[in-house]
Amino acid sequence: MKPHILVVFLAFLLFGCTQPSNRPANDTTEGIVTAPEVPVYEPQNTSQTKNQSTDTEPVQNETANSSAEEPTDHIASSEIIDGDGVDELCNNTCISISQLNSDAEGNDCDNLNGEYVVITNSCSRPCNLTGWTVKDASSRNSYVFPSFVLQNTSSASLYTGCGADTATQLYWCSSGYACNAIWNNDGDTLYMIDSQGSPVLSYSYS
Repeated sequence: MKPHILVVFLAFLLFGCTQPSNRPANDTTEGIVTAPEVPVYEPQNTSQTKNQSTDTEPVQNETANSSAEEPTDHIASSEIIDGDGVDELCNNTCISISQLNSDAEGNDCDNLNGEYVVITNSCSRPCNLTGWTVKDASSRNSYVFPSFVLQNTSSASLYTGCGADTATQLYWCSSGYACNAIWNNDGDTLYMIDSQGSPVLSYSYS
């Protein structure tokens, strides 16, 4: 081979191999290399946040309910005086008949307030006698207590005749008969019944 032809051939090989390709740089990677997928954590974080919030709320509610439902074991003073349990407390261990004057001075029929019964509360708490009944063995006439509280360690007198009630004096105001006296001079029995109709005590004399 002639020397000048050899030089041209070598130059062609040299420059032909090193000449940059006219193809686009990304032509070889088209359809192969894609942008890396970015993991989406937001739904997971949102779910965790909601779960944490949901898990926390019942604890708060339980605390509130626990505070609201604290039991109480005391009895208010108004319940002792006016509550339903008073009649159970103020039975014959507290209430008694300390005196019954059946024989009034003179004619009993004309001296109704000469007859009287003394009712005593020996307990250290008031007793609500509202709606209680006092009667004798004949049952022809009975006395029903109006709104009345017998104070602790105190007494009240119940008179057969009429009068104005006070904290210590009550009036039967017996009427409707030829003789309105209640208590027989030769013997009788007093019955006291609570507002629920349960017998509290009986007191007999002769």
